[in-house]
Amino acid sequence: MVSEVQDMSTISYCLNQWLKSGAALPNEVVCDYSYALIGVITRSMCQLTRTQYSETYLKILLGGEESLPSVYVRLDIAHFTNMICRWKCLGKGPIKEFFVRVIIILLQSKTLEEFKDVFIKIVVVASSETDCLIINSSDPSPAEKFRSEIVSKIKNKDTPLYKIDDTCESVIYESTE
Repeated sequence: MVSEVQDMSTISYCLNQWLKSGAALPNEVVCDYSYALIGVITRSMCQLTRTQYSETYLKILLGGEESLPSVYVRLDIAHFTNMICRWKCLGKGPIKEFFVRVIIILLQSKTLEEFKDVFIKIVVVASSETDCLIINSSDPSPAEKFRSEIVSKIKNKDTPLYKIDDTCESVIYESTE
């Protein structure tokens, strides 16, 4: 759709007209993180609100017997990571690069358990003031332990590869093929 207007009703009208003209429903739709676009796609192609669509997949992840929606809506990881790169709270340099890379790992989780594991580690590292050894001990703090595990995951992550530019302002997908 090429249009200056990017609101939900205009996108919905164009998409519904396209479907009414006889276009077959795709198996998968890839889009960015635009709430309007996600909402229109789920409503027009799956007859579900964005919330209903998300809840359906969450029930499936939790082992429920839900039927899959007719169209799989996949959100483009590059759009999301570029959005994260613009977060001012991450600052610049190695800390920002660390969090961008760990969020990419989080987004690439294959199971809900893997997602939970990485998410908890991110929260512990992000909320800790230090990440070194416990005072008067040779044991690492939980933050240090989790940071080391995350760094190991970052180093061992082989596919897909993402290149973060020098300013960490954008993320570029690099094909491994």
